[in-house]
Amino acid sequence: MQPAAAWGSAQRAAELLRPGCRDLRLDRRTYSWRFLTTQSDEDELAGRPGRRSAGWLPLLPTPPQPEYPSAHTSIAAAYAAVLTSRLGPGPAQPLVLTSGGVTRTFSTWEQLVRENVDGRVWAGVHYRHSDLVGAELGRQVAAYDLDRSR
Repeated sequence: MQPAAAWGSAQRAAELLRPGCRDLRLDRRTYSWRFLTTQSDEDELAGRPGRRSAGWLPLLPTPPQPEYPSAHTSIAAAYAAVLTSRLGPGPAQPLVLTSGGVTRTFSTWEQLVRENVDGRVWAGVHYRHSDLVGAELGRQVAAYDLDRSR
């Protein structure tokens, strides 16, 4: 287990990060949409070409939000940066998560961010570039908030 004082420090830092994470979700001055969200059923039925490969659908339903940057990976990277600053590069013992019969083990907070990026890409929710940019944005927001909390 992490020392109680360090864990309390991480919790306080995470609380300070909340407004920044809220901003990450709301700031949409620069964004793009996934091609699937621009295709209506009428377009597909009318046979308008070039918008979607026949029969292709993403793993998850396409969310009605901008594709770039990825807010999900922004927030994950921001929290990973806070945990790293307060607790070190990873948990004292590997973090083991099981979902849907699949078990994943993480030794560092950054591994969680990389898994988050990959999962968003594989699910068809974001392009990899959007996730990588989002993760970097999250790290920058965390650095700013951590500097202000000292």
